[in-house]
Amino acid sequence: MPSSTNGDEAVGDLHSAAQLANTIMQFMKPMALKCAVELGVPEAIHKHGRPMSVPLLAAELSLPPSKASCLARVMRTLEHSGFFAKTSAEEVTYALTPLSRYLVEGGSDLVRGVLQPAMVTPSFRLGAWFRSDVPTAFHIDHGMSIYEYTGKNPEFNRLFNKGNANNSELVMREVVQKCGDAFEGVATLVDAGGGNGFVSRALAAAFPHLRCTVLDLPHVASQTPSERVEFVQGDMFEHIPPADAVLLKCVMHNYDDEGCLKLLKRCKEAINPSEGRRRGRLIVIDIVIDAFVDGCYSESLETRLFMDMQMMTVLGAQEREEKEWKNIFVQAGFSSYKITPLSHDSLSLIEVYP
Repeated sequence: MPSSTNGDEAVGDLHSAAQLANTIMQFMKPMALKCAVELGVPEAIHKHGRPMSVPLLAAELSLPPSKASCLARVMRTLEHSGFFAKTSAEEVTYALTPLSRYLVEGGSDLVRGVLQPAMVTPSFRLGAWFRSDVPTAFHIDHGMSIYEYTGKNPEFNRLFNKGNANNSELVMREVVQKCGDAFEGVATLVDAGGGNGFVSRALAAAFPHLRCTVLDLPHVASQTPSERVEFVQGDMFEHIPPADAVLLKCVMHNYDDEGCLKLLKRCKEAINPSEGRRRGRLIVIDIVIDAFVDGCYSESLETRLFMDMQMMTVLGAQEREEKEWKNIFVQAGFSSYKITPLSHDSLSLIEVYP
């Protein structure tokens, strides 16, 4: 007769096996979501105005009748994950939830942008990358950096930028509402690596006292200027125009510590000396892995850890814990900083002072 100890070990092994299987199969959740987005499921239910049955949904999406039962399985999976709500009527129907309503409002662009094959397949090369001297797993998969790939694949670039644009809108809405103090005493701001200027336009609209300059490379900073927002072509690693504040939104996590130190020193050189109530500063909007929200770790901690893995895989860069941020700020010659965690997208706003 087996001992109780061996029995406990057997139960533990079964639990571990089940947990491992669940972890391995987690990749099907985003794939099911990508499928629903590509088919247009959230938009179809939204347009219909009320819950839809699977046969009606399949007909609306012009799917072959033979695929209706398969669509039901996709919907069952996504209902379990909270993307749709199942009604208890005689015929099962599916309604939108806050998650799927966000997909209709622009979140689908993020799904299409991030879950492109070119972004996903490098993760299959991580083991090989660790045993190589190649810069990133992305290089192993595609034979080039993501920046080179972007230049050669405009559709990939379009989808990725469109997804990020929707995210930026929500982030900046919270920055304006929650972190307005970070822009007090700031009359001029350089948005380094600011791309199409969306962030600067949002800040200029929210803070009438603020004049913004978007600095980016020539092929990026070719946008039409607007009131209180101008565009300057240049390399932020070489020179940043002088201003009361320099903004780096989701820039620093693209570089290793050496690159970040070089950039931070350029920022410090650009910041105008404090005068009266005006106090120069660097404003960083980026991920702080161990940032606290309301006195505890945010539910987004897992997202931040996954983002760190993605940055390592695609760019050879990283997300940082607070001690790592502090280290590069101090090395660059800054004296103090203040972190304000944001609710959206796992980001924090960091005010950094010379």
